[in-house]
Amino acid sequence: MRINNEYDVAIVGAGVTGLTAAIRLVEIAQQQQKPIPRVVVLEADQEPGGRMRSQTLSNGLSINIGAHWGHGGLNNQFFRWAINRYDLTACPLDTAETRMTFSDHSCLDKGFMDHAMTRITTAWECFKRRQADQGDRSDLSLTSLVRKIDDLSTSLFAQYKSAVWMGVHDPAEVSMREFIEDPNGSGGLVIDGGNDVIIRSMIGELAQRNISVVMGSTVLSALHEPDGSSVHLRVRDEEYSDYKASQCLITTSVGVLKASAIDFDPPVFSALRPVLADLSMAQFNKVIVPLKTDFMKASGVEVDTHIAVLYSDHPNPYLVHMNPSGKPIATLFVSDKESRYVERLNQSDLLHWTRSVLTRVTPLQDFESHLDGDIVATKWGENPLVRGGYSILRPGGLRHDPISSGRITFAGEAFCASQEHSPSQVEGAYHSGRMAAESIFPKLG
Repeated sequence: MRINNEYDVAIVGAGVTGLTAAIRLVEIAQQQQKPIPRVVVLEADQEPGGRMRSQTLSNGLSINIGAHWGHGGLNNQFFRWAINRYDLTACPLDTAETRMTFSDHSCLDKGFMDHAMTRITTAWECFKRRQADQGDRSDLSLTSLVRKIDDLSTSLFAQYKSAVWMGVHDPAEVSMREFIEDPNGSGGLVIDGGNDVIIRSMIGELAQRNISVVMGSTVLSALHEPDGSSVHLRVRDEEYSDYKASQCLITTSVGVLKASAIDFDPPVFSALRPVLADLSMAQFNKVIVPLKTDFMKASGVEVDTHIAVLYSDHPNPYLVHMNPSGKPIATLFVSDKESRYVERLNQSDLLHWTRSVLTRVTPLQDFESHLDGDIVATKWGENPLVRGGYSILRPGGLRHDPISSGRITFAGEAFCASQEHSPSQVEGAYHSGRMAAESIFPKLG
């Protein structure tokens, strides 16, 4: 078979990990005064960015349909890197400052979240002291920890945080180590113009180095050549193409890997299988409600108010983020089975579902008469190129940094072992891409 597309490195996926790895490969070559490697980035979708992208609503507002904000603000190393590198501007927000709760549970007073989090943190520290001999492996589920506290408001808080923060319905599936040892704290920042500004800047930088990002290129297989000298990639694009690379970096989601959407050599998949066994994909979506400019201001809602909605007759708790600055929107965070449900709704049914949630939120009770365009539901679960929101670690499981088998390396937000680097988040994807590039470059000869 004749192959015209030959590269030093083929990167599968033009999300944060893939683009970061490509940029880092160029940086290393420049630092070591070596030739810039021939790199190609293959993206199955028609738009780059993976789960970090923006979309323009019918009212002209650009909104982030994936990663919602830069968690941790300038403590987030990816966003700090992007802001400094591309001279971007951002607005801060703090999820701990402006909060409301709407619930029919009488035990939930205004300060219940802070009190519950303090109880959970104290119980976790006690647990870790008793398990000190296990080091980083000490872990248990959020459910197991809350049982030790035996308090109804803490239990409800755990259900709420499992759904709106971890993306799972059952706190028994939440690793305490990942839940509580996030170094970035509450709040963060949002990039002016949306997250697409960062992605476009990264692609522009690669274009200046003649590194192509090829959209609409679905990798069907990545197989070692019989002599082990390179990796052969079969790609479905406008027709079918074949690529050959000395090294291959796979940055697809855990959902795609677990679905065996790409064919690998048996030894490669054998190396990957035990890593994937500890991971799954959170089912998580947003329902985005555009509102007219004067509505939320008249309601007295402060900028970046975060509302917890916990009602006993609803299957899940919700987080509503209300932003009345500029063109206002209300964003509902939806998880688990209900997340998959809203993906399939038409506009009329989506409006009905939204009404069932927001009519209990006092500042938004009259939202229907102030809509400023169509309601939008993201569709990460049914998207075959993602198959979920982000990776979650089972209690007691272990994450790994990028792993290699032969000439194929796997990286992404799921492949980031250090809690300090925020695995499952954009920052984790960034660090994983850098680590992957740093492990691949010396292999290029």
